[in-house]
Amino acid sequence: MNYARRIFIQQLIAAGTVMSLPFSTLAETTGRKPPFGVILGLLKDELTKDYLGTLKLLVSLGYKEVEFGGTYGIAKADFRSALNDNNLKAVAGGTSIASLQTDIANYVEDAHFFDRPYVICYWPWLDDGTNKNTDEFKIAAERLNQIGEIVKKEGLNFAFHNHDKEFVDVGDDKMGYDLILEYTDPDIVDMEIDLYWIIKGNADPVKYFEKYPGRFKICHVKDMDNTVDRSFEIVGKGIIDFQRIFQKADVAGLKHYILEQDNAPDPILTITESIKHFRKLRF
Repeated sequence: MNYARRIFIQQLIAAGTVMSLPFSTLAETTGRKPPFGVILGLLKDELTKDYLGTLKLLVSLGYKEVEFGGTYGIAKADFRSALNDNNLKAVAGGTSIASLQTDIANYVEDAHFFDRPYVICYWPWLDDGTNKNTDEFKIAAERLNQIGEIVKKEGLNFAFHNHDKEFVDVGDDKMGYDLILEYTDPDIVDMEIDLYWIIKGNADPVKYFEKYPGRFKICHVKDMDNTVDRSFEIVGKGIIDFQRIFQKADVAGLKHYILEQDNAPDPILTITESIKHFRKLRF
C-alpha cells in the first residue's frame, strides 16, 4: 500500500465513512487456508474514533475472527451487534491470572455474552515473572489448572498465552514453558502460542509442536525485525519463517490465527500488509 492510499483510508476512518473498499482481491484464497483474525487492541485508537468503520475495514481486508477484552468505550450490546452484522467471529479474550482468580465470573459472563469460545490467561505470574524456578513454574501451572477447570464447567475453553520469560532453563534439558505444558491438564488448558515471544525466548515453535502435539489451538502472529533488539515488525517484513511454522499446523492443533503487533506505529498498514503476506503462505 502506498503512502497516499494509506492516508486516504485513515481519513475515511476518521470521518466515519469507511463502507466497502475495493480490497476484494485480498479476500481471494487458493488452496486450504484457515480464517485470519486480529486482536482488536492493535486498532484501539481507530475503534475509539469509529468502531463501525474500523470493523467494516477489517471485513473488506478479509479478516474473519477477532480477539478482544474491552469494547473501547462502546456499549457491549452495540459492540456485539456490530460484530454480528459484519460476520466477525469473536474467538477469545482474557486477562492476567491475578484478575482471573479474583473475577473469573465476569470474564466467563463476557465470554458467553460475545459467544467467545476461549478465555485467555495472558500473564501467569503475580509479579514481573523474572527468574522463575521449577517450583514456581509448577505453581503457575496449578493456577492455570484451577481456572481451566472453572472455565470448562461453564462450557468454555481456557488457554495460556506465553511471553519470553517462560523460556528459561530449569534443568533436565527443559524450559519453564515445558513445565507449564507438562503440569497443566491438556483437557482443560490449551495454549495460545505467541510466535514472536517464543522466538524472542530463543526457542523453536516447531519443536514444541512436535514435542507436545495438539496443545496449541490458537497462535498470535507477529513478526520480528532484524535488529539487535529484535523488536516487533509487520508480518512478512521481518525474519520469522511463518511458512515453516504453519506447515506444522496440523501437528500443533492450530485452529485460530490472530494477528498482533504491540504498539504498531501504523495499525492500518499493519493489518493491510499482514493479511497480504498470510494469504501468500502455503500450508
